[in-house]
Amino acid sequence: MPLNFCLQNIFTKMGWVVAAWGEAGLVALELPCITLEEALGKIGLRIDKLKRHQKNSPLYTNSHDPKINPSHHVLEEALISYFNGEKVNTVTIPVDFSFYPSFTRQVLPLVQQIPYGKTYSYQQIAYLAKQPKAARAVGRALQANRTPLVIPCHRVIYHHGALGGFSRGSNWKHKLLALEGIRVTPSSILI
Repeated sequence: MPLNFCLQNIFTKMGWVVAAWGEAGLVALELPCITLEEALGKIGLRIDKLKRHQKNSPLYTNSHDPKINPSHHVLEEALISYFNGEKVNTVTIPVDFSFYPSFTRQVLPLVQQIPYGKTYSYQQIAYLAKQPKAARAVGRALQANRTPLVIPCHRVIYHHGALGGFSRGSNWKHKLLALEGIRVTPSSILI
């Protein structure tokens, strides 16, 4: 059975966000870009990696197909509000975890539960995953996250307060935490 995706283009205060939906939920999300073309190019690269698993996987771009993405209105409202500096909750947005390895499928739903404006450490997430010595593995799992903001991996930091990594770059992590009211410096977080 071919993989079917549809794209949703959302204009926010910070630029264009593009989401890719599959029948089981959100598959990928690109952080704001200045132009729609740039956002589409970046999301296209992410989808291409998924499509390599199957041949002849068409990409559908009808973002209003309720069978493909019944939650597209919820996501749009949440992202517009988020980039306007409003507190949002993305826990109800369905994410398709089927493309991830087992440990990552265990970690990402835990991270999705981290509330707006709060941070957890990699070590705390490892404990929640019942793998207390797996803080580094948590970091690797978060690097694979294709749905930032919905799975708010930017809210995961080192236990001693340092910022830690972010697949979209430390500038984005810093920006997103600051937007949520978490005072940050390049090397630490003051809560």
